[in-house]
Amino acid sequence: MNHPRHQPYSLERNRQPSRHLGLTSSLVGTLEAAVSFCLQGEFFSRNRNSSVPFDAPPIRLPQKHDHMIYFAVSEYAFNTASRVYHQAGQMKFTIQNKHLARLYPNMELELETSPESAPFLTFTPGNVTFMPVMDIQAFALLPKSAGRKPLFQIKASTNISITINGNSSRITGSLATGSELKLELKHSNIGFFNVNLMESIFNYYAFHIIYPSLNAKLEEGIPLPLPRDTYLNSLEFQIHENFLFLGANVD
Repeated sequence: MNHPRHQPYSLERNRQPSRHLGLTSSLVGTLEAAVSFCLQGEFFSRNRNSSVPFDAPPIRLPQKHDHMIYFAVSEYAFNTASRVYHQAGQMKFTIQNKHLARLYPNMELELETSPESAPFLTFTPGNVTFMPVMDIQAFALLPKSAGRKPLFQIKASTNISITINGNSSRITGSLATGSELKLELKHSNIGFFNVNLMESIFNYYAFHIIYPSLNAKLEEGIPLPLPRDTYLNSLEFQIHENFLFLGANVD
């Protein structure tokens, strides 16, 4: 296929992993061998397709020959998926919780939380982390459906580690919630604001509600770029700089 008289081949794939998410991939180089080739793919919004404002990092593959096939999946793939979900509003949470009512017993509270920007994964040898920064706005619900009154706005940040797993056709994951949320007051319309007390409430809610919800999404996973009716077994995962390295045998 490297012969100058040969026409270049195209291998494009388009998939729809969910109603919000589309995946497109294509060859970025000629085939060097029957089982050695490079694909560059990205997740895109099925509702509005726009160019990704960051580049895919370089990948240096280790030399291993214990399995029939190897995949290197760049952090770029995960981060383009995160960008799509953020743009689709799928990272917003509305919180109504009995613990909040104890702080302000004379009013019904509602919290809206969303990341300031799409949270991106960072791959380093043996570790995957991300550091989301959340914007949290509190509202008092006015009686008789008269709307909401803004009370305060805070910023929450944390550092989360992720465990990467997989099955025969998808990459999955789970959160290791070792770091607590840290809060910072951005604005208050109610005067004094007890940041430490609110931190305790938010950490309870994060560990019992938000993180389990995120884990449910991670368990759904993202599809491996496999040919149709192809399945893997004896999977081995390694985390390298900028990418996930996967070895497997093919059914």
